[in-house]
Amino acid sequence: VWVREVAARVAERVIELHKQSSGNDLRHADHGPGHESLESELVDPADIPWDDLAFPVIEETLRRYIEDRESGHFPLHTGVLVRRLG
Repeated sequence: VWVREVAARVAERVIELHKQSSGNDLRHADHGPGHESLESELVDPADIPWDDLAFPVIEETLRRYIEDRESGHFPLHTGVLVRRLG
């Protein structure tokens, strides 16, 4: 249940960012770390620090968003995230 709640919050944020990016320059948007983050930074997809992302759901969401953005098609994605050990 917790993973679904986190995924829902991430999805809502990605949708919000997409809506902002479709008409606004995010470099000037109000963004920053929230109560669950230590830091926040806007980067180009090529510069995403994949190894530094805290949660697998974030990585999966970003990868799918980048693919969807490149294709111009934003379907609903579902799946199972497997916890990485180590």
